[in-house]
Amino acid sequence: MKTGTKIIAAVLVLMLAAVTAYTVIYGGQKKDTGTADIPEVADPGSRDLAADIILNGSTAEIKGTGASVSGSTVSVTKAGKYRITGTLDNGQIRVSTSDDKPVILVLNGVTVINENDAALFVENSHGLTVYLSEGTVNRFRSGREVDISSASVNSNASGGALTFCDDAAISGDGKLEVYGYINNGIHCSNDLLIDSGIIEVMAVNNGIKGKDSLTVTGGNISVISAGDGLKSDDEDAESTGAVTVSGGSITISSLDDGIKATTLIELSGGELILESKDDGINCDKDILINGATVSVDCTDDALHTDGDITIESGNITVNSSTEGIEGRNITVNGGNISLKSSDDGFNCTTGEGSAFGWRPGNAYSTGDQPMLIFNGGTVYVDAQGDGLDSNGSIIVNGGLIIVDGPTGSGNGSLDSGTETGGTITVNGGTLLAVGSTGMAETPDRSSGQYSFYYGAGFTSGTVIKILDSNNDVLLEHTAAKSGGSIIYSSPELELNGEYTLLVGNEAYDIIITDKVTSYGQGGGMMGGFGGGQGGFGGHGGDGDFGSGHGGLGGGPGGQQPPGGFGGGPGSP
Repeated sequence: MKTGTKIIAAVLVLMLAAVTAYTVIYGGQKKDTGTADIPEVADPGSRDLAADIILNGSTAEIKGTGASVSGSTVSVTKAGKYRITGTLDNGQIRVSTSDDKPVILVLNGVTVINENDAALFVENSHGLTVYLSEGTVNRFRSGREVDISSASVNSNASGGALTFCDDAAISGDGKLEVYGYINNGIHCSNDLLIDSGIIEVMAVNNGIKGKDSLTVTGGNISVISAGDGLKSDDEDAESTGAVTVSGGSITISSLDDGIKATTLIELSGGELILESKDDGINCDKDILINGATVSVDCTDDALHTDGDITIESGNITVNSSTEGIEGRNITVNGGNISLKSSDDGFNCTTGEGSAFGWRPGNAYSTGDQPMLIFNGGTVYVDAQGDGLDSNGSIIVNGGLIIVDGPTGSGNGSLDSGTETGGTITVNGGTLLAVGSTGMAETPDRSSGQYSFYYGAGFTSGTVIKILDSNNDVLLEHTAAKSGGSIIYSSPELELNGEYTLLVGNEAYDIIITDKVTSYGQGGGMMGGFGGGQGGFGGHGGDGDFGSGHGGLGGGPGGQQPPGGFGGGPGSP
């Protein structure tokens, strides 16, 4: 059993309802009724104070009860509210209580430096709230100032400049500056809640860590860290190891992951700007985004998990990444997503070793395939690798998805796990995928709506338009890179319908003759295998790619439209 008690969901609900301009919220021990103690500071002045603690260089003065001073160490030994002011040059504020009530530290302009350990160390309490008085700046530093990018972590020191061994909360409208030059910036061994305040953290290890959980409901938070920015890494229970953000503004610059958790990362509100040298957001299990605004610049994956990723709503912008969004299963139900990657844009994979030679992922049965599913939302992908990649299947049921795929022939704008029976199925929504021809893969003929493929060359900056028979524009897109394949699917496409594809100044006539109608010169891996109108160019025999009789599984080849890349009749 861990020391202290857990913050539960009911406490967070009570917190949101109870918070006022001068209210300190703490998720303390559960009572028999299932509710928690929620101490209120109606006035951060002297009312109800157990003691005033005035720091004075190498010592302190105590006015009241419940606290004492020995040299440069200030000890709080009883529950209650303590107002702290002044400067402690090389000492520590230490809290260790046995009461069944919480401790409230009202910071009213405090500077504490400890060159050897934590500046604030909470060994034991029935929950603790750090309240930042409005208009004040409060600084805590552990260790001597160093370059965090090259400094080593002292694992023998306490967890952080602010170290909480029990549940803790940070609230108020003042400012908190934390410098963790020994280990973490803010470290909590149990549940840590940040409700409000201006909080700036610099650390040689992790910026802010709540081992059991880290919850942010408000505040303006800035983290610069050599380790992870926000972190929760407990593995003892399914309900621990979670980072939850429902409000506030968070800016992170980290040399490791921006946000890291073992069980769950849930972003349901707030604005997050993440710059990291590893993953932007990394969870061992699941990631849920439902309402947050997230911007990521990272060296590795923007969103990565070995479990599932679900995006319900919100705004996600990935300015740089190796892989944009990677997980076992990825479901997009809504929101706005724009991402740029040097490898795959979306990637669904087991992530266990390598299967099928060149292909990432691990062998698995067709009933255990990773799934990339789009049910809604607006998605734009600019990928140098595969645009949408699933080592299982890709299913599009709704939304608007535009992919600027690779220029190299070793990848495609769409890529499913065809080796194990994976397919690309488009049942609804609008999909435009442009890219190279070498690995171009089309939707399957079992799809619920019609698609067409056209092998037509274009360069970066070329405007691509699809027009209906009335010359109304169904979709317009400016290509980000050069390519040779265009894949389009929309509810607007109808069997035997006539359309026009404009690629720059070139106009191509399209007649939908099958679920997947293919024109022009294509590459391999055509997932639809529906030859439809015309072959794929070249001089192959009947039924070959490029024959006059359409692609594999297709009907008789038709006439190539003007400007197409189709070849002549198949050779004998």
